[in-house]
Amino acid sequence: MSDQNTNDHRNQLAIAEFTALRAELLKHIELQFQLVGVSVVALGTILSVGYQTKNAAIMSLYPVLAMILGLYWLNLAHAIMRCGTYIKTYLEPRMPAGHIGWEHYIRRNPLRYDALGYWGVRGTFLGGSVATVLSTLGIIQWSASDIVALGLGVLAMIATFVVFFLWRERVPGLPAEL
Repeated sequence: MSDQNTNDHRNQLAIAEFTALRAELLKHIELQFQLVGVSVVALGTILSVGYQTKNAAIMSLYPVLAMILGLYWLNLAHAIMRCGTYIKTYLEPRMPAGHIGWEHYIRRNPLRYDALGYWGVRGTFLGGSVATVLSTLGIIQWSASDIVALGLGVLAMIATFVVFFLWRERVPGLPAEL
């Protein structure tokens, strides 16, 4: 096999791998949006039912649900960053000059107000938890079950904030290893 055929074959494999990774990225992004949607619908549903029944324990479920959905969302964010890092580090350098440079471009040209997007989506999970805990305080009967449920809700809310704050995805400064 000639060097030209070998290079063409390698380029075709790199393009196929790139295409598969981009499809994976899009699926992860789609799942993230679905999780945010579920979180918003659940917030409205749980607050409505909790207020109508004056049940603080029901309302305290939302921060736990938001924590679970938020952790799944964050796991997808990390998977997206891993795919993008792999594309930038291993696939784009193998491509002929001028081809498939999206990951290089977006890392050289970040969004101007990136922090708004970064915390904006996370705020869906955290803000809903804070709103639910504060709303729960307005209807709580201070029974043992209500206090335990509120305590679990507060712990889940704090845990969500801590995880979102500490377990951030790696962004532009790429690590040597994936």
